[in-house]
Amino acid sequence: MKSIVGNRLAGLLASTTGAVAVRASKVLAWNALRLGFQLVWAIALARTLGAEGYGIFSGVAGLAVGLSGLVGAGLGLRMYQDAVTNPAVFDRRWAQAKRALAWSGLFLGSAFVAAAAVWDFLPDATIVLFVAVAISELVMAPAVTLIAFGYAAKGRMADSAMAPALLSLARMVAAGVFLLAPVGATLSSYAVLHVAATALAVLLLTWQFRRTVPIGSASSAVDSGDIAIGMGFTSIWFSGAALGSFDKAAALHWGGAVSAGAYTASHRFASLLALPVEALLMTALPHLFKARFEPENGWGVIVKLLLATTGYGLLAGVALWWLATALPWILGSAFNESVEAARVLAWYLPVFCLRSLAANILLAFQQKAWRFSSEMGALLVLLVLVASWAPAGGGVAPAKALLMTEMVLMLAMWARVLPLFWKLRTGTQ
Repeated sequence: MKSIVGNRLAGLLASTTGAVAVRASKVLAWNALRLGFQLVWAIALARTLGAEGYGIFSGVAGLAVGLSGLVGAGLGLRMYQDAVTNPAVFDRRWAQAKRALAWSGLFLGSAFVAAAAVWDFLPDATIVLFVAVAISELVMAPAVTLIAFGYAAKGRMADSAMAPALLSLARMVAAGVFLLAPVGATLSSYAVLHVAATALAVLLLTWQFRRTVPIGSASSAVDSGDIAIGMGFTSIWFSGAALGSFDKAAALHWGGAVSAGAYTASHRFASLLALPVEALLMTALPHLFKARFEPENGWGVIVKLLLATTGYGLLAGVALWWLATALPWILGSAFNESVEAARVLAWYLPVFCLRSLAANILLAFQQKAWRFSSEMGALLVLLVLVASWAPAGGGVAPAKALLMTEMVLMLAMWARVLPLFWKLRTGTQ
């Protein structure tokens, strides 16, 4: 499956994205590896924990991953954008981003655990799980994102894609160890392995980054102006992360662990199939940043990306529909509900691909307020729909809620992108 999807996307890119496709080839290779690592991780974890345990872990992890959008105060993404257009500012922006990452991660991780201790919002999860997830997803894993941004800011897009792939590899190994553990291994014991794997990946990536990317000394001082600018970036980073992760926690809270596990498993496969488009858009983001200043080329880049994302989204949707019936065989009979949920998400994939393209265009064209308000409004719609449908709808209810939400969000974003595209096409941007 992985090679078929990768080959189809490679052919599509070659015919539609020109120079961007050449730069995307290595990124695609790393993301294909990442896809494979995450696929094995998900299967091993689901088969070991069952639908209930997998749903509990995914719900807690989803809540933390959503909050991780606040870690770093947006200064990592600011570094990426500024260094692309002015490489001389890299050292200063890197120092600021690294400092902000440290204090914000510790603060949010502590707050996450404290909230879990005093507010029983996910009663099936233990405090040990909350602590482990806080350390891995709020304190350590954001460093991988910062390293990926650092590589991308230097134009090293393949290395940027390598960073999250290595993290996925480490976690796959942890899940494999857990799968082979003696009978009686618990969710809490896997949580410890998850932390250890994340720590190992962060240490290796940090060593590799320092060895290959020269960084000069610069002040790491962050003033109120830096925070104000960073908040513009962190708002959209948070809203995007929350929209892509809070659904698991909501499914666990309102639908129960088994239904959450079935939904999360189907969503995991949908997310894996969407990874090649994320690779393409990550590679194309510097071109989109420059498109505002190069209208003669910018509109062509957007058209090619539109063709690529639409074509791949349709192919991915067909693939997920076809694969849906195999999910109980791959994951175990406890995941029978995943079949119907996956077929709903097959319709979601092309919508998600088009929405992701629009979101990146809004970011590149300094339309952060529109993107943030659209995503936060969509998040509210999603939570309301899950709360209304999940108690009686099983694992398919969150999938239907997500599909409806993504359709609304896609329309809201393209309503803003199309006027921008027209201005670019006519040279009035």
